[in-house]
Amino acid sequence: MAFKRATLLLSAALIFGGTQNGVAADLYGGGMKDEPVYQQTTSAGRGVYFRIDGGYAAYDDPVVSENGVFPLTEISADETWSIGGGVGMSLGGGFRGDVTYEYRSPSEHSATLAVNGVPQAGVRTFDVESQVFLANLYYDFDLGSRITPYIGFGLGFARNKTGVGNVEDLCGCDIGDIESATKTHVAAAAMAGLSMKLRGGTTTVGSFKDGPVEIDTGRALFLDVGYRFLYLGEAETGPVVDNSGNRSSDDPTVEDIHAHEIRAGLRYQLN
Repeated sequence: MAFKRATLLLSAALIFGGTQNGVAADLYGGGMKDEPVYQQTTSAGRGVYFRIDGGYAAYDDPVVSENGVFPLTEISADETWSIGGGVGMSLGGGFRGDVTYEYRSPSEHSATLAVNGVPQAGVRTFDVESQVFLANLYYDFDLGSRITPYIGFGLGFARNKTGVGNVEDLCGCDIGDIESATKTHVAAAAMAGLSMKLRGGTTTVGSFKDGPVEIDTGRALFLDVGYRFLYLGEAETGPVVDNSGNRSSDDPTVEDIHAHEIRAGLRYQLN
């Protein structure tokens, strides 16, 4: 009985194997008998990536006040540049997210306190530089080409540092200094741009009867170019002191700091 059952199982296996071989021959035209069979695979749209970015920004004129009472006028803020990087992940469905750090170079800020009778009235000049940490979420609009439009939003915090500044009276004479200080504030961003695949993403392996097979490896280098609106919150200086070392006010405060930026970066996607 055991021998008969083994014979039946062996016969069924031979019949099944013959059937499979026949199907394979039909699928590949009978010409793949001694060649390996490659199956095309596609990326699942997920994977880790690394990025590096640089930007050039112009600030809107912020709001500057002193001691929380006196508003300053004739406010200006110079343009600045930034550089940073981050790590992220493609989440599938067109979404990707990353965490980024960037350094923003000092931007000279200038404002005038022109209130009569206030000590150290005149022009305050000081630098503001920032370190920005953001968590970002993007959506890529897949148009089936190498160029992909995207939009994104970010939320995090900024460490805004003011450098040592100086005070001049309305005649242009140096009458005091402003001490340095650092303040941390909520930061946010909104961005839009284009991504272009520069290289990678597919590799060719083996060959079928009708030609080579391309397999999507998921590894690719992208160029990202776009616009970003960045909100940096507030910055504070240290106290204002005259040339004799006497303290005349607590701190000029810079509020509602935000920038308009043109940015470019490289993003390398792994599997």
